[in-house]
Formats: sequence, C-alpha cells, structure tokens
Amino acid sequence: MILLTDVSDYLGKTILSRLQSSEQWEKIRVIVPPEKNFHIEKYDKTEYVIGRLNDHPFLDKALKDIDTLILNTSNILYDYRALFKALISAAKGNEINHLIYISSVLAEDSSDTIAHECHETELYIYQSGIPYTILRINILMEQLPFFIGNPYENEKIYYPGGNGKINFISSVDVSEVIFHILNNKTSKNKIHILSHENGYTFYDIASKLSQIKRKNIFYEDIDLHIYEEALSQTFLSVDSVNRLCNIARSIKQNKFNI
Repeated sequence: MILLTDVSDYLGKTILSRLQSSEQWEKIRVIVPPEKNFHIEKYDKTEYVIGRLNDHPFLDKALKDIDTLILNTSNILYDYRALFKALISAAKGNEINHLIYISSVLAEDSSDTIAHECHETELYIYQSGIPYTILRINILMEQLPFFIGNPYENEKIYYPGGNGKINFISSVDVSEVIFHILNNKTSKNKIHILSHENGYTFYDIASKLSQIKRKNIFYEDIDLHIYEEALSQTFLSVDSVNRLCNIARSIKQNKFNI
C-alpha cells in the first residue's frame, strides 16, 4: 500500500489521480490534517486518515501495512523539519520499503532557507537507512498564480523577481516520474532533478499572457521591501512572509534557472 502525505495542493491531487488511474494499487492511504478534512476532495479507492505528523501513535496507525511512503508536503510557507523527522523515524520503525521525497531543486544551496530545510530532511532520510528516491523539483507551474496574483484585473504583474528565470516543472510531469519510479525498483537510493529545459522571466510571462488575452499586461520589478510590506498586510505569519521573500530573492539571483 502507498501512503501519500498531502492532497490539498495541485501536486498531491495530481499524484493521487495518476496513481488511481492506473488501477495497479488496490488502495492508497492519505494523511489529512484535521483542519483540512472538510476541504479535501475525496477519491474512490482511497483511505483517508485524519491526524497530525507530530502525533506518534497516529503515525504508527497511518503507516500500518504501508510499503511506500510519498512525502510530498510542501514547506514553502512553514518549517516542517521536526514533523518530517518524526514521520521518517516512524517510517523506519514500521519498516517502510521505499520513501519518495519531493525536495527542492536548490537543496544544496545553504543560503536559501526553504531549500536548506529540504536538504536537512534529505539527511534525515539518508541516516534512517530507508531505501529512498529524492526528487529535487523546480517551482511548480501550477504555483505561478501564487506569485503573480490576477494580472488581468490591473494589467500588471508586481513581483521582485528582476530578470531571473524560472524553469517551471508541471505537477503532471512530477506525477509521471513518480509513477515510473514505483514501477522501476532500480531507482531506489537515487536523486533526480526535475526542471524544464526552458526558463522564463516575469517579463516573458507578462508577454505570454498579453498574447493569450490580447491585451497589454506589464511586469513591474518592485523592490523587495515593498513586496514584504504587501505580504505583511495579509493573513501570513512573519515567518511565512520571510520565506516568500527568500524565494523572491533566489529568483532574482537566477537560482531557479536550472
């Protein structure tokens, strides 16, 4: 049986949909945090277990009869290292045969907060001795609206990304790679980097959107402090704001042009 740690975002939903479409697995189990229980789209042939990653008795229950663990919870907004460590420890205790971890394409860049946390999680996995596959992915294409908002309203994209390019990867592509890995047992204890061959600046994105909508949409490279101030006016915590600013800084430095 396969255990998937998150289906609240595009990636988790796409992975689950892809695995279900093959009908190779009789049942797939999904971890659902209590606060998201009523917002999760339910799928057939899927078992949903409600609980938290810091609840050790719950983890043992969630991992019962599991052969493969797919750790795909995003750490963009929150530091999940302690929770991931608890999950990995529980997975070791339950003798999981394979752990697939969705990491960051910048995992070895210690100056990037989120990427550095991903690298520490990778180290936990190595030390656990569980056979693993690490997928270091670039920024997901489906996350683009998270960065640019709705540019059709004011015909502007405001973001402090400069001329930095992003080689976006699709959730569909990631799910296809995971499907291949699950059917190819020789890929254990390997690291794969998933990134598109073409990179795009926010100027490029504005130009593409202008062509699609047949109206002028412009990109304005705003100061990072203005971006930080705008985020501070939202529901986000100070830590989440700092994390998003860190991503913007890495984009401007062209680190995601891989």
